[in-house]
Amino acid sequence: MVSQLVVLQFVPSVKAQSTVGSSTGIKLIQGPTNPPIVASNNTNYSIMVNGTYQAYFKSNSKTSKSVRFQNKGYTFDMDISTSQLHWYNSTLNAIIGMKQEMNPQNTAINASGNMVIYKNAWINTTLQYQAYSDELKETLIIRAVSAPSSSIKPDYLQYVANCYYNNSLTIYANGIGYLHPTNQKFITNGTINFNDANNITVFYLPQPHVYDSVGNQTTGFYAVTANNGILIINIRVPKTFIDKAVFPVYFDPITRVQGNARGTGTTSVSVTMASTPTNGNVLVAVIGMNSYSASRTVSSITQTGVTWTYQIRKGAVYNVYMSVEIWLGVVGSGASKSVAVALSGEAELGAVADICEYSGVATSSFLDKTATNSGHNAATNTGTTDTTTQANELWIGGTAAATYTQSTPTNDFTLLDGAVYSFVSCAYLEKIVSSTGAANSGTTMSTAYDWVGCIATFKAAAAGGYALNLCIKDWDLTDAISGAIVYKDTDTKTSNGGGWANWTGVSGTVAVKVKYYGFWVNGTFNINVDADKTINIKCKLYDVTVTAKPNNEIGVISGANVTAYNNTGNSNGKIKSGITATITGQVTLTNVPNATLRFIMYAKSDYSIIIANTTQLISSDDYSFNIIGNQNYATITLSSDYSIIIWISGLTVSSFLVIAFIMIYRKFRKQKGSEKTCMQRKYV
Repeated sequence: MVSQLVVLQFVPSVKAQSTVGSSTGIKLIQGPTNPPIVASNNTNYSIMVNGTYQAYFKSNSKTSKSVRFQNKGYTFDMDISTSQLHWYNSTLNAIIGMKQEMNPQNTAINASGNMVIYKNAWINTTLQYQAYSDELKETLIIRAVSAPSSSIKPDYLQYVANCYYNNSLTIYANGIGYLHPTNQKFITNGTINFNDANNITVFYLPQPHVYDSVGNQTTGFYAVTANNGILIINIRVPKTFIDKAVFPVYFDPITRVQGNARGTGTTSVSVTMASTPTNGNVLVAVIGMNSYSASRTVSSITQTGVTWTYQIRKGAVYNVYMSVEIWLGVVGSGASKSVAVALSGEAELGAVADICEYSGVATSSFLDKTATNSGHNAATNTGTTDTTTQANELWIGGTAAATYTQSTPTNDFTLLDGAVYSFVSCAYLEKIVSSTGAANSGTTMSTAYDWVGCIATFKAAAAGGYALNLCIKDWDLTDAISGAIVYKDTDTKTSNGGGWANWTGVSGTVAVKVKYYGFWVNGTFNINVDADKTINIKCKLYDVTVTAKPNNEIGVISGANVTAYNNTGNSNGKIKSGITATITGQVTLTNVPNATLRFIMYAKSDYSIIIANTTQLISSDDYSFNIIGNQNYATITLSSDYSIIIWISGLTVSSFLVIAFIMIYRKFRKQKGSEKTCMQRKYV
């Protein structure tokens, strides 16, 4: 196992799907994006998501069945309190324990925006839910994974959860339906559908996707045991991927957040998104145009807070001038919902623009492959790309046709729109993939006529943000500090030998603070991570000079061990130590915290005889103070390593003369009712 902090994200999203009636039979996902989080209308729960579906959350993660997803009166309950992460050996069908088991913890709920968080729901693990228009996405953020506790080698990392559903629903996996199953076991790397009596899917679990910080990718799979309304769901990820992955690793597929939003016009097109786009997401637009006078293009797309760029276009002339284009917009801060599409000229026969928002798509270097096509028949086609370069991608196709409605998308694409405006129809074709391939799709019209098509594939984000590299330094920014506990919000890292605490996948504003030997040494400050950042963190870690003196404060003590502690006085709290110098009796302890510390002076370097014990507030850099030795402080008298040096001035032999009396040791001897003190001195 890679020996560093790990972030894993498992996403067994629960999705609601319904069919909207139309003459074309087009399947659409209903509802507003980011439904609100409000107080629960069910007294068994604390808060809820209330949109076209409902999601309920209890106030504590360790409460039984703490999360419920509900659609059309059907429920899907997730029991966090019994779930666990562990290793698994598929040959032996055996769970392999961890040296530190990742058991459920007692943690309170926290909600913000469209997100619900149970921080530290398990040891080293935070659980996060995000609510979208048709989806409740579950994410596990795992900060560390312990090694196996057994000599048996595992081949998978496995997340286990107990789930509960209405037993009137039929489970479909691998094309097989299970109604009222009894101890039914199955494995699938596809979706798991839950269908009602009319064989309509009311919710489903999509396939888990996995990628690491440099774009290496794999997929997880489900191993399920079904018992008439109860599911034991195991999500397994190959250990070979975990071992070689560059951390953090994300179980985080591309997700359509909202759309399609549709606009129509002739000289320009205005589109209004249902909700404000989210910073860090992308928007994709497909624009179809029809003109009888000239070929038209999109001259620009403008939207506050969004940077739009052209990706691919196809134009052709048969009976009329047809054209279709694909654009991508990267969402920044302060985005608006209003989008203005400007055309190069009037599209007298109509123009249509469809726009969707996605999370999990790269926001730079995102375009992978493109293709175009055109024709005059009843089957439109986007053209076929070369094989894509990475597995996790968003494939978007667009076909514009004259006069006729488009339906029946090919190659498992989802069709959004396709309806006629004036004398043009625009088909927005979408497919989210987890393997490489050649992208192609198309539609069907009732009558042969002019059409054009194009397709573009977009890469998934390789990491969920930017690199944040923090170097912990002393007060004068000279020394790098190892062993400091560095906080990024609630996440922590220990600074390494070079003083570094490094994160990847960071975005937005984070709060940073530093603790050293139990003391906060730099306060709390915010960093806006909108790009890769490397920062020196200046901490209140000061250099201190200590002068050791005997009890009468005449002369100095050399060869004594002076050690600074974090006011505990035990070995676990030892910060710095040093031996006082022969002539000056001084020792400089570097990089000690700005705090009240305990200083202990020992007669021996092995910490065996205490001759001073005091506290001192270290209030500034290059601080100095005296520590006063008491030779009777120790309860045991042993030979010592220290010496007391007494300087006597005023004697002159041809020049200033200094005589030093060095006390080597004191020896106490008790004899038959009397006590003798023997003192030996050496003169230099």
